[in-house]
Amino acid sequence: MDIYSLVGFVGMACIIGAYAYLTLSKAPNPF
Repeated sequence: MDIYSLVGFVGMACIIGAYAYLTLSKAPNPF
């Protein structure tokens, strides 16, 4: 794995994580 694939993977994970966090924080907590 080269550095570009690693940076792309981390960036994608950060975007997905941020989107999921905002979505779950706005939605009512089922727990």
